[in-house]
Amino acid sequence: MVMVSWSCHCLNVRLVPQSAPPKERAPVQVDAKFAWVFVGDKGINVVHTQLTLRTRRYIPANGVIGATRQTLLTCLICRIPVYRISSPAESAEDMMDGPVLDANVDLKDPPCSPDGWVEVSMSDCLGDDVAYKVARSGRWSSHFGLVLPDPVESMITSSAPAVLPPVFPQLPESSPIFLPYPYTPADPVFLHLSAWAQNVSDNARNRAQAELNEFAQRKFDEFTELDRNLRREVDLIWANWRAAWQSQTANKVTRTDRANSSSALHRSPPEPAVSIKDFNSMPSPPSARSPTSSRPTSRVVSSSSLLSNSRGQMSPTSEHRPRSYTRDTPSTSNPHSPADLSSGPRGSEYAPDNQNLRDHPLDCYPRIQPMSHALLPPRSRS
Repeated sequence: MVMVSWSCHCLNVRLVPQSAPPKERAPVQVDAKFAWVFVGDKGINVVHTQLTLRTRRYIPANGVIGATRQTLLTCLICRIPVYRISSPAESAEDMMDGPVLDANVDLKDPPCSPDGWVEVSMSDCLGDDVAYKVARSGRWSSHFGLVLPDPVESMITSSAPAVLPPVFPQLPESSPIFLPYPYTPADPVFLHLSAWAQNVSDNARNRAQAELNEFAQRKFDEFTELDRNLRREVDLIWANWRAAWQSQTANKVTRTDRANSSSALHRSPPEPAVSIKDFNSMPSPPSARSPTSSRPTSRVVSSSSLLSNSRGQMSPTSEHRPRSYTRDTPSTSNPHSPADLSSGPRGSEYAPDNQNLRDHPLDCYPRIQPMSHALLPPRSRS
């Protein structure tokens, strides 16, 4: 049995049948326009997967077959649906219909069937004999490996960038054939012969330089023509791809937007707001204030007091050693009373012990209570 290859009209997508394993059988045919062909894992050849479009279709489960997802591959250059594959629908994303427009989808490899069977669009694809003739037509592009499409109305021709005139390579400078006098004879006959030889060498050098310039100019013209043809082919392919892409994806929602809308449907409804009626705020009772709290207190602390406190805390041999500080013992006395100020150095009351330092990391810094200059005890001079 002769196996026939199938391809799209521009030969961008080609399907080469493979020998099916003995135990493999073709699935049940459900569409007359498509035929099952076993291509295995090496029978799908796509020159430019970026010029194709994948369209998904969800098929609900029936009594015989479970829910499936069909993926149809269409060539956007010739706008021909080539083949489609079927796979089980396992997620909510597989149940979405329409073209695959997600930029995160890897387009390097074409879609492949897990069992090697694909459905080929027999009514649209070309056989071997027709594809052979198309590949040898004048519209075949050997640079891109496909048949160039017809121009479109919205085609925009790219202009060639401005380039500087070419600079041709020059032969390296050569030394004279003979050295001058007194390293060579000064006889007129020798001078005549040496000049004749130098003239022959210069003429040969000029001819070689002319040939080199001509070769470089010819190659430069060839490259210029190649760039012009490549620019024209790129514009032609790009214009057809863009027109086909816009027509195929018109009025379609991207898969990302569909996913967002689908996830929004599964979100729990927001809880209703609780309204409070007849709310009357009760005035808070005035706080009891001590007679001394009505007087403004000064928050200025002298630098000498701070210096003495820091010395009392840092020096281990100080006369007044730090006492353990207990946060649980409330102070009932007024912090601004003269009795507290005259009891000793202020730094000894705020020196934390090891246990409080572990429990309260912020208590390692001395706390400075506001005081008045008039209540500070006199400094003792040693």
